[in-house]
Amino acid sequence: MNLFHSCWMILLLLVVNQQVARARTVSADTLVPDLSSITDDRVYKLLTTDPVYLECWYNDITFVYEKIKTADLPEVTTIPMLGPDETFTATWYGKLSSGYKWRWGRQHHGVDLPLKIGDSVYAAFDGVVRYAQWNKSGYGNCVIIRHRNGLETLYAHLSKIEVSPNQYVSSGEPIALGGNTGRSFGAHLHFEIRYKDFSIDPESIVDFNTQKLKVDTFQFVKSATRGPRYSGDLSAIPASSIGDSLLFTPDGKDSTRSLETLQSEETPKEKSWEKTNPVPKKVVASPKAIKTYTIRKGDTYTSISKKTGVSIQTLKKLNPRQKETKLMPGKVIRIK
Repeated sequence: MNLFHSCWMILLLLVVNQQVARARTVSADTLVPDLSSITDDRVYKLLTTDPVYLECWYNDITFVYEKIKTADLPEVTTIPMLGPDETFTATWYGKLSSGYKWRWGRQHHGVDLPLKIGDSVYAAFDGVVRYAQWNKSGYGNCVIIRHRNGLETLYAHLSKIEVSPNQYVSSGEPIALGGNTGRSFGAHLHFEIRYKDFSIDPESIVDFNTQKLKVDTFQFVKSATRGPRYSGDLSAIPASSIGDSLLFTPDGKDSTRSLETLQSEETPKEKSWEKTNPVPKKVVASPKAIKTYTIRKGDTYTSISKKTGVSIQTLKKLNPRQKETKLMPGKVIRIK
């Protein structure tokens, strides 16, 4: 009986040790690319020598730049849209059905392009697939491609993914089939452009009517980001091919200043956006920035109204799709 018990315990320990070892292996593989399985010399070189691909390269995480602090970014980052011998391809040849805007009580971080389930979706630029799997946060089947200029493009709600992580793709190469997966109401492609996880309005870069790029370079200006990543309260800046930057003010209007002016300016944290970026009154009206409130456990419209000084009627008007009886902790609602 003792011998049997000892053998059983040894077998159990072996099984447990194997499971632990396997768990550790899976955990490591999901965070670090297995370079031994990469047969494409271009990908191997990029993932081992190129700073753009060495930084925060994770295959199982949607957004990966949390450790990169906004304060550490340069004031102005010039991003060339195309490298030598590179081209741009429209991801899907359809008209926009929804733009980059505040929608349903939160920021819509990309644009929506209607299509039929099964239509081919194409890579916009040359790059390496960083993420290609099901996303439980609402994107459904999702592909993220990182490009040599540091931008990432995201393709969501796909019916089928036709590429794998750590795979090199060329502009115009089919990467997936359009679908209606995840948090989606009808077949369409959700398309995003991001830099360091900050979303950029794709229409500031791409003309979806002509399927061509609007700009040769893009200026990402740190002082123009509004709020933390993913909050939706942010604004990145496109640039023309002659080096001027178009600044989007909080009320959606714009003014133009030279890149040299932006680079020479200091941006103290205590200064307001208006003082840091002076604009003639004739060009820009008084800013009316959107303000938000993050719902906490136990909150009601009554308690939120008391905390913020905003009437219940106004809260309901600003958040028409938010039911008063279903205030989920962590959800962001408008208060202005």
